[in-house]
Amino acid sequence: MSRDENGHRAQATDELFDALLTAYDDALAAGTRSPTVDSTQIPAEMLEEWEASRAMLELIEAARSSSADPAVRDAAPPPIDSLWDATEVPESELLGSRMLGRFELVRELGRGGYGVVFLAIDTSLGRKVALKIPRAEVTLTPELSSRFLREAQATGALSHPNLVALHEVGQVGPVRYIVSDYCSGPNLAQWLAARGKPLDVRDAARLVAELADGVEHAHQHGVLHRDIKPGNVLLVDRSADACEGSASDPEDFTPRLADFGLARLESADATMTHSGTLLGTASYMAPEQATGRTDEIGKATDVYALGAVLYELLTGQRAFQGASDVDTLRRVVHDDPLGPRRLRSAIPRDLEAICLKCLEKRPGDRYGSARALASDLRRFLSGQPTVARPLTLAQRTLHWTRRRPALASLVGVSAGAAVLLMALGTAYLLHLRASRDTEARLRRDAEQSTATARELQARAEQSLYASRMRAVDRALRQGSTPEARRLLAHYDDGTEHAGLRSFDWYYFRNRLDDAWLTIEPGGGEVNGVAFSPNGRVLATGTGDGIIRLWDPHRGGLLAEIRGHTDCVNELAFSPDGQILATGSCDNSIKLWDAHTHKLLSTLPGQAKVTHTLAFSADGKRLASGGMEPVVRVWDVATGGLLRTYDTNDYTVNSVRWMGEQVLIGSVNKLTFLDPEQGTTREIAGAVDSIGVHPEHAEVAVAGPSLTILAGEPATPEESLHGHFGRAFSAVYSPDGKWLATGGGDQTVRIWDRELRPFQQVLNGHAGPNRVSSLAFSPGGALLASGAFDGSVKLWRVAEIMPKALPDFNALALSPDLEWLVLRYHASKFELFETRTGQWRSSRHLGPSSRPFHFLTRDDDTLFITEGDDARQWRLDVDRFEGHFPQPQPPEAFLALSGDGRHLITSSAAEIAVTDLDTQDKWFTLIPKRPPAVPYLRYSHSRQFMIINTSEKAHWVIDFSKRRADAVECADPLAITDDGRLLASSKPHTSFVLIDVQSGREVATLGHSLPTHSECAFSPDGRVFVSVTHDGTLHLWHVASGEEVAQLETGPDEKFYALQFSRNSRQLAAVVGPPNPNAEGQVAGARLFLWDGSDRPDKPAQAAE
Repeated sequence: MSRDENGHRAQATDELFDALLTAYDDALAAGTRSPTVDSTQIPAEMLEEWEASRAMLELIEAARSSSADPAVRDAAPPPIDSLWDATEVPESELLGSRMLGRFELVRELGRGGYGVVFLAIDTSLGRKVALKIPRAEVTLTPELSSRFLREAQATGALSHPNLVALHEVGQVGPVRYIVSDYCSGPNLAQWLAARGKPLDVRDAARLVAELADGVEHAHQHGVLHRDIKPGNVLLVDRSADACEGSASDPEDFTPRLADFGLARLESADATMTHSGTLLGTASYMAPEQATGRTDEIGKATDVYALGAVLYELLTGQRAFQGASDVDTLRRVVHDDPLGPRRLRSAIPRDLEAICLKCLEKRPGDRYGSARALASDLRRFLSGQPTVARPLTLAQRTLHWTRRRPALASLVGVSAGAAVLLMALGTAYLLHLRASRDTEARLRRDAEQSTATARELQARAEQSLYASRMRAVDRALRQGSTPEARRLLAHYDDGTEHAGLRSFDWYYFRNRLDDAWLTIEPGGGEVNGVAFSPNGRVLATGTGDGIIRLWDPHRGGLLAEIRGHTDCVNELAFSPDGQILATGSCDNSIKLWDAHTHKLLSTLPGQAKVTHTLAFSADGKRLASGGMEPVVRVWDVATGGLLRTYDTNDYTVNSVRWMGEQVLIGSVNKLTFLDPEQGTTREIAGAVDSIGVHPEHAEVAVAGPSLTILAGEPATPEESLHGHFGRAFSAVYSPDGKWLATGGGDQTVRIWDRELRPFQQVLNGHAGPNRVSSLAFSPGGALLASGAFDGSVKLWRVAEIMPKALPDFNALALSPDLEWLVLRYHASKFELFETRTGQWRSSRHLGPSSRPFHFLTRDDDTLFITEGDDARQWRLDVDRFEGHFPQPQPPEAFLALSGDGRHLITSSAAEIAVTDLDTQDKWFTLIPKRPPAVPYLRYSHSRQFMIINTSEKAHWVIDFSKRRADAVECADPLAITDDGRLLASSKPHTSFVLIDVQSGREVATLGHSLPTHSECAFSPDGRVFVSVTHDGTLHLWHVASGEEVAQLETGPDEKFYALQFSRNSRQLAAVVGPPNPNAEGQVAGARLFLWDGSDRPDKPAQAAE
């Protein structure tokens, strides 16, 4: 056989082989069982390839013949439940042991104009797949084969929940194949035939919206399907893995679009499609497909097919169905579809309009994209105005004239003449009336269009706001404060959309700089910070070599110490506060009198730059390290060198004392050195900074990772994840409660030892720069941070971190979140300030186990039940006021409405609301499931109350209007302050927002983890907060239904309170162990406060 110089077969040989193969296939299709071929024409070296190709063609023809059996073709559709039958395939349907490469073909699944699809076993992976073999003419020539590969590869790049995944494109001999997911469920056509009736209109809209999502994904990757129809839509059980499952309810399955057999790249040259060849299925073809206008085939072609599918789902019949394919194509091109409402009057007009807009004859009159179709369907599902509107008579007439211009002209001329003769006498009056009617109609249409446009624009702006807030949350977590500041600036005071701001914006604004005070030393990079032991002085070391001493409470500069000739890298006060040690880039270590600022001595023998210094606990020794592998231990009194230790590493980044040991952090390891014994222990890993717990309970090692060492001897126990990049500094608070770290992401993070992995992220330093040094004040109230951006920040830690609470058995937060009242041992009440967590006062009252709450008309009145007496406690003057009727029955719980005018009593026997002015019991509910007490929830203002009855219908009580309305939903848990929206929990994973007046769902807020029942609306109704089991609070933007931020607390905890402040600027949560202790108290709880309120004036920014 002739070959070229590269070893390839000659083109003439390939063409001969292809011609013989095509002739053999045609003979098989014509019914010849064993066609004869002159084998002498086949080169000897190609005989093996010929035999493999011939066997494959016979296999495909066998599958074709079996599917043509009338008994199979004309059989009635199977019962709907059997369509997901996972039993073994009957032996009669098996193809026998036929192999195609590594794939064992089991049976035929389907066929079309493109080729045959088999159920196959991938013998290398042991999994079922769908294997498609295209017809011979699809890959007959090199050009067609190249196109097949290119378009199949493009389809293989698609990955979407509503598309069937393609795994592989391959070739065995001349036979090419495509391998994709095998889905055991039926296709939509089979399911509809078995169902025997149209879908519920909402189910139909949801299904097509999901398909449109998948089609949009394909379009975004430049792939057109061109054969969308029910037979190419596979139904997959939502609850099952992959393509398995047995769903039968429309809500339980996910539609997946399969068979991209006719797909082509949107950018492909139209000449690559055979001229005059119709590709697709007649009833679902767009007019441009039916007439072969390949230059017009595009995204709108697939939108048309989606509309055809929607039509069939709604009506139970196809939009166009003729006596033959030719008749069907004629109707597609020339006829209007019968309005779906004429076939099924229950179809809403807006949904009919959406369907008919898809089926417009001209591509430009359809939706511009599959995404636009999906969005309009979801607007219909959520009860919003749709873009598609029902056609007017004039619009229908215009469509008809476009399709039949000649007939329209003839009819127009004839009708015009008749009308002219009949209308001469009345034309003037009709003209006046028509003008008035037209003017009124146009005005109404214009007003409606304007209102719709404004509503769509407002929703787009709300969605953009939510998207920007998500980006701000992400930026702040990563320390990118400039990006967060830029995004927040879109809604600053005076901007066009400042009115969109809600809690998240105000909270993020404060997060841009959490620091209480900022100092700008002015000497370049800040390398070191240190507090004096009395907390009155903060020392800073900067790149200009000057040591500056500051008042950490006012920010004023106290003194400057000059003596170094290059950057000061590290500072350390002796434990008695008498000496300040400094290490510099000028290769010196100096000791200064901390009070007079005079130089005491320069330690001899320091050869290179000093990075780190640390005094021993008794202040008698000083350890140092720097840009050499050596660590030195000095006698502070004499300045003499006590010990030198060579780490055999590169540079030493950190030294710290832990008892009598010196911990050394260097480029490649952590070393534990006993200076007296000279013994060492090493742990591999790069170290930038070391933090030692004050009681030596643990060691924090900062570097490429943040590692906690514990035990005796200390070994790695826990890794903390938070910083984006390296951690460059680490320090424990004096009481060991908190660990602070600084990173290359410009953030400071504070870790509560008892709540890890919870961390508080502090922003303020500008990037891209590292936080180089950290120091707690002696009492732990302040944290100082220095960074390479040249700034020093001071943080009030107690106001930033969660506040530890004493034991309690009940609590209440004031409406403004200024106060927290705890009760413990049934009789003692304590008052705390939420911002600082400080105790203010306490009082013993009579024993009670009933709940208590603040009145929302003010922030200082508490409604409590003391013994058998219910009263109002004025906290501001410590006085009791009012007297309320004894609860009936005695064990009933009591509560007041927000205005104090209505008394609520609840027990297993009865829930009642009484007007205290008239003593009229105007609402009574007898629970149907005693002895359980129905669950009560209130709006923030307590103007509205939800009664969760554990039945299908629940109650919403409006105290101001003395009105009770029944609402049907799953599990109502929260209501807005205006009573407009109600939040209902769906089992475990989501919340639904429900319009109370109409009862319709307006948004679904989904989670990736199971949810707690705790949730709350902000009083302004703009934010909804929910909680998942990992302790994460999810903030949702109500207007758009989108998540905007996440706030962390701690896993496996219970939420005892979750509440916004009255002005919607703050959010508080009380979180603790899920079970009480032996005394029935909640122990170890914490108060979290996320503050978006306007801050009081900070001290003026300090500078040199």
